[in-house]
Amino acid sequence: MPKPRYDIGVIVALQEELEYVIEVAPLVESLACGGTHFHVLDFGPFKAIASLVGQMGPLPAMHATQRLLEYADIGLLVMLGTAGALDDDLFVGDVAVATEINEYQANSRAETAEGGYEFRYSGRHWPLEYRIREALNNFEFSARTSYQAWRDRAARMYDGLPVRDKGEICTPPPKFHRGNIASGNVVAASKAFAAEIKQVDRKFIAIDMEAAGFAYAATERVHRIPHLVIRGISDGADENKKKLDKSSKNAWRRYCVTNAATLLQALLQWEGFQEAVGLAVAADGGQPRPDVIRRLIEAVRHSPGGAWAAGVALGVYSHGPLVVASGNAVPVDVNRLRASDARFRSMIESIEGRVEPSGTFSVEVAAEAVVRAVKRYREGLSNSAADALIADFDAVVVEIVCAGDQTDDAQTPVLAEAERLDEDAGAQAVVGFLKDRIGTGPRIRERYFSALADIGAEVSIVELAQSLGPPNLTRGELEHAMFACPGQDRKDLAEQLWKRHEAEFGDPAAILTRQEFARRFPSFRASGT
Repeated sequence: MPKPRYDIGVIVALQEELEYVIEVAPLVESLACGGTHFHVLDFGPFKAIASLVGQMGPLPAMHATQRLLEYADIGLLVMLGTAGALDDDLFVGDVAVATEINEYQANSRAETAEGGYEFRYSGRHWPLEYRIREALNNFEFSARTSYQAWRDRAARMYDGLPVRDKGEICTPPPKFHRGNIASGNVVAASKAFAAEIKQVDRKFIAIDMEAAGFAYAATERVHRIPHLVIRGISDGADENKKKLDKSSKNAWRRYCVTNAATLLQALLQWEGFQEAVGLAVAADGGQPRPDVIRRLIEAVRHSPGGAWAAGVALGVYSHGPLVVASGNAVPVDVNRLRASDARFRSMIESIEGRVEPSGTFSVEVAAEAVVRAVKRYREGLSNSAADALIADFDAVVVEIVCAGDQTDDAQTPVLAEAERLDEDAGAQAVVGFLKDRIGTGPRIRERYFSALADIGAEVSIVELAQSLGPPNLTRGELEHAMFACPGQDRKDLAEQLWKRHEAEFGDPAAILTRQEFARRFPSFRASGT
C-alpha cells in the first residue's frame, strides 16, 4: 500500500515534551503500525504526525525518525524539545534553531599524550539547507507580524509562570537564535564539560542529545528530507540544571518546549518559510502548480466524483450534471449550476476553501475535503443518471490532468502485489517478485529500481542502468543509478548519468539532488560542472 502523506513529521524525545507540544498542536488521533505508535497533530492547514522517541540519545532518535519515514511520506521533518545553552547570549526560554548539527563525539580519537592520552574530537556535520537557513535569517524582518505574535504569546505565558524570582533567571520576551548545535550521548550538566565542547567549535550555541540521530536519518538516504531542529533553552548546560528543574516543578521545561512549538507555528504562517521547506504550492500566477493539481487528482480519482469535483474547483473542468424533470441528467456549464443548484454551490465552495492558492495548500487536506463534499452532494442528488454522468466527468478530468500516465491493466495487479509484499515481507521480497517482470511496463521497472535501492543492491542497480543506457532511464532510475555508482567505482557511468540529469531536469528538486551528490561524492561529478 502507498504510504500516507503528511506535510510535517515531528520527532519528540520525551513523553513530557510531547505533552507540551500537544498543548500547542492538539492531538487529533493516535495510530499504531507494526507495534509503533504515531500521533496526528493539528498544525492548522498542515497535516502533521508525531513520533515519540521515549528516551534520550542519538541512536533512539535515529530509530524513531527512521520508523516514521518507513510509515509515512513526510514533507518536512522537525525535532522539537529542549537544549542546554552553550553561549552566554542564550537564556532560559529562548529558542535555538540549528544551522548546523555536529555529532561532536563521532570520528574522535584517543591519542597518546604525555602522562597518558588525550581525547581529540572530530565530529560529523549536517549543515542546514541554504534556502531554509536564508528563510530563518529573514523571518524576523520579512514576517514581522508572525514573529512579534510569537514573542507576545511567549511573554504572556511567562507572566503566568508559577515560579518564584523568575526574573533572576530570564526576562521576556524570548529571543530566536540561529547557530550550530552540538549533539551527543552525554547529559551536559557541567560548566567544565560545556567549556570543553566549546573548544570543538566556538560557534556552538546549544547542546542536546538527539539532533545527531535525527539528522542522520533525515539526510543519509538517496533522497534527503528537509529537516529542522528547534530547541527551547531550558538550562545553561551546567550544575544548576537539576536545581532549575526541581525548583520550578518543570514549569521552565513547559515554557521552553511551548516556545519552540509556537515558533514552528509562526514559521508555518509565513509564505517564505513554506516555500523554503517545500510546503508552499501556489504558483506566481495565483494558481496551484500543475504537479500539485496532478497529485490532488491522483489522490481522489478512485472516489466517485472526486476527480470531477476537484477539477471544477481548480478551474480544470467546467461542466456538471443537471437533473431534469424526466429524472435524466444532462451536462451543463458550472456557472449555471452555481446559480441554480444550492447543493452544487455548497460543494464547490467548501472545496475551494481548501484549494485556495493564496493560502496554505495541503494536498492531503484538500483531498479529504473533496471526498467528503462530493459524497454529500451525490447523496443529496440520489440519482443514478447523475452518478453515471459524473463518472464520465471523472474520466475526462483524469485524462486532462494525467494524460500519458494512466496505469495500464497489466501493471496494476503487479504493483499492488509488490506493495503487499513490501508491507508483509520487505523490499527483498519485492526485488525477487519484480525481477522477471520489469519488461511489463515503465512503472514496474521504476518500482524495481526503488526496491533495489531499499536493500542497498548497488551492483544490480549499476548493471541494470548500464544495460538499459542512460538515455532510456526515467528520472527516478537516473537518480538511483547515479548514487549507486560511487560504491562500485563507476565514475564513467556516473558522469553520463549526471550529464543526462542536468540536461533534462532543471527544477529545484533536481538541482538539490545534484548538489547533494556533488557534496557526498565530489570526485564523481561530471567534468566541467
